[in-house]
Amino acid sequence: MAELIYQADCYVTDFEARVTRVEGNKLFLDRTAFHPTSGGVANDTGFIESSSGRWNVIDVIEEGDVAHLLDSKPDLSVGDIVRGHID
Repeated sequence: MAELIYQADCYVTDFEARVTRVEGNKLFLDRTAFHPTSGGVANDTGFIESSSGRWNVIDVIEEGDVAHLLDSKPDLSVGDIVRGHID
C-alpha cells in the first residue's frame, strides 16, 4: 500500500517515489501525492518523469492501492525511481 503524501500535506506538488508495479498504462508507486477521484472530488493531474521519459497522469484511481493511469505505457521497471509533479 502506497504512502499517501496528500493526507499529511495537501500542498505537496512534487515528490520522489519508487515503482512497485506496472500494468499496461497503470503505474503503482510506494508513495504518492496524487489524490484519486473520491467522494465527488476529481483526481489530481500532472506528470511522472524519470531518466527514461515523461508521462502525463490522466486519471488516478484507488483499487486496493493507488493506480496512476498514464497517457502511454511507461518504460519503467519495479524499483525505478520517478518524480511526480502535480498541476
